Amino acid sequence: MYKLAVIKCTVDNCHYWDTGNICVAEAIEVAKNFFGDDKMEAGSFDAEPSMSNQTKCVTFKPAKVKH
Repeated sequence: MYKLAVIKCTVDNCHYWDTGNICVAEAIEVAKNFFGDDKMEAGSFDAEPSMSNQTKCVTFKPAKVKH
């Protein structure tokens, strides 16, 4: 069994987000690109993601209640 390193994440409306910007998912899948685009720029800064493809983190799942 592998132990995840501490993963920092600022997507606070994700189910796996925890205090201190820590991701508490058991495993994390990260996509190579955003909406099939190979540019690193990924959307507007103040938008809240609602799907994993808006974060480049395939593990993202919207939280029922924002922390």
